[in-house]
Amino acid sequence: MPRRMWLSSLLALAAAWIFLAACSPGLAQTPGPTSTPEDSSGAVSSPLEASSLRTDDVEGFMDEKVPEQLEELRVPGAAVSVVADGRQVFAKGYGLADTENGRPTVTERTAFPINSVSKVFTATAVMQLVEQGKLDLDTDVNEYLTEFEIRDTYPGNPVTLRHLLTHTAGFEDPLIEPGNGGDSPGLGAYLADRQPERVRPPGQVHSYSDYGFELAGYLVQVRSGVPFERYVEQRIFVPLGMTSTTFGAERGHDNEAPSVGVVSTAPDMSRFMLAHLGNGAVGGERILGESTAKLMQRRQFGHDPRLPGLTFPFFEADPSGRRLLGHSGEGPGSHSMLSLLPEEGVGMFVTYNGDGPSEHPLFDGTYRAREDLRNDFVATFFPGSASPPPPATQANLDRYAGTYRWTKLRHRDPALLLALLTAPDLRVTAHDRNGLTTTGFTTDPDRTEQVWEPVGKGVFREKVSGEKLAFVEDDDGEPVLAATSYNFYSFAFERMAWYESLTPHLIVAGGALLLVSTMLVWPVTALARRSRRTTEPHERGRAARRIAAATGVLLAGSIAGLQYLHLFAGGGSTALLIALQAASAVGAVGAVASCACAGLAWRRRWWGRLGTAHYTATAAALVALFVLAYYYGLLG
Repeated sequence: MPRRMWLSSLLALAAAWIFLAACSPGLAQTPGPTSTPEDSSGAVSSPLEASSLRTDDVEGFMDEKVPEQLEELRVPGAAVSVVADGRQVFAKGYGLADTENGRPTVTERTAFPINSVSKVFTATAVMQLVEQGKLDLDTDVNEYLTEFEIRDTYPGNPVTLRHLLTHTAGFEDPLIEPGNGGDSPGLGAYLADRQPERVRPPGQVHSYSDYGFELAGYLVQVRSGVPFERYVEQRIFVPLGMTSTTFGAERGHDNEAPSVGVVSTAPDMSRFMLAHLGNGAVGGERILGESTAKLMQRRQFGHDPRLPGLTFPFFEADPSGRRLLGHSGEGPGSHSMLSLLPEEGVGMFVTYNGDGPSEHPLFDGTYRAREDLRNDFVATFFPGSASPPPPATQANLDRYAGTYRWTKLRHRDPALLLALLTAPDLRVTAHDRNGLTTTGFTTDPDRTEQVWEPVGKGVFREKVSGEKLAFVEDDDGEPVLAATSYNFYSFAFERMAWYESLTPHLIVAGGALLLVSTMLVWPVTALARRSRRTTEPHERGRAARRIAAATGVLLAGSIAGLQYLHLFAGGGSTALLIALQAASAVGAVGAVASCACAGLAWRRRWWGRLGTAHYTATAAALVALFVLAYYYGLLG
């Protein structure tokens, strides 16, 4: 999930700032012949097994569903491919690849950015080197690094490739990633410069991390001795005949290739899916050993065994009782999903070249469309027989009530406040019908409230979508983490104390801003005194008010400047950044000095009681605003 899913869509204003940007319909065209779906044999018209999938049936299904989606979502184009029985059953492009020139989507030639689906290629490259003994899943990654080291924040708990491939390394991941700001410094220098803090011991909590996969790609480069992109091209694209697939990252973002850089066509993605469904081999070419390919499909991490988990690097899902493995990819104007049914030997890839309308802060309009297309496909051709577990009675549901924050939303991120305003905390309450209600954060784009019924100790099922919510307890039996998995995304939420949640902070900030704004009265009273030819009762009183006023100006100016640089100017110049941070530091000193002046004012009676009380409250408000600005990362 995701950065520019996540981060393509997080914040409406933040659609520009975080998760999604505006629709970008133009797509790359790569040379190659136009193709039609490959015919398949078989006479069964109502397929229940992989061997019964027929091109005509799949094409009829897709021709009905996909054009309807494009029209409803106002998305220009899409491409779909389906594989089964070791071959491509269906591949087809729909709509337009380029709206400006009216160029249609051509099945074999229209290449789409697949964004985070690129991580599957990176994981495949890593596992190739694991096979060769050049990398080990459980070795400290610092054993391989030469240009820099990962900080030893948790001695005895190093970061390993196992953690990187399951997003459990414990890295912070910024909600907004500033651009490189010029020529690429090289993957190693880029990662050294952008190294995030380690905020959790590895292996404990899932928190989606693009940096982790970029680091994994760098390890491929270091241990193979070949630049990452060239390695993947030589060892994966070429052997599989993926002639229309390349790395299409824009200049300034090429160091993100291991996490989001692949551009591909639907038929090429068929070849890649077939390789994984074929346990590493397809068409006489083998890119992975059979045991390694099976290891990549084996569950490696989950917050609760009753929830879908993660493999290397697929996410699990279970619509219709079938085990699916897959990965989604989100980017401005491009959204993809790769889905595998490993037991049935079937795979489906779909990609769209537009965002579609959405009122959800996290997910674009195609989010539900991709899920619906995949689930309808599975239900139509591979209906499941598994029935959901019956509701269970569970006592003391109040113990789960509280506020939980998505682990992706780190403290001191410049976008945290906006993120919480648009993708708020998960608020859990127990209701009197033996269940839970959650508000705030929701994985359902159509609802702001979800109702959950217990189906086991600490596990609940959502009554509409059927997704599950599980609570992880500490050694004392207290719930400290809530986790859910939905549509190839895994979400974990850490329990917050009441004073850590956004609501009391907004109340404090609102009151503080109101108090600080009353400083505007001081110039008016000064003019009134001048007109009456009276003076400030004490010279030091005038100085104290000037300190407070200057502090307010420095606070507002540094926040505005730093936010602009971070969100819109890719970090800005180093000199300007240092100047703004220095201004915020001086402002913080000014806030403390204002409090000291308030103490002196009471002792030396610079003003009357009302004036002194007002100044004291204003000084306290300035300190509160600086503390909150620091907490939410507004000061850089």
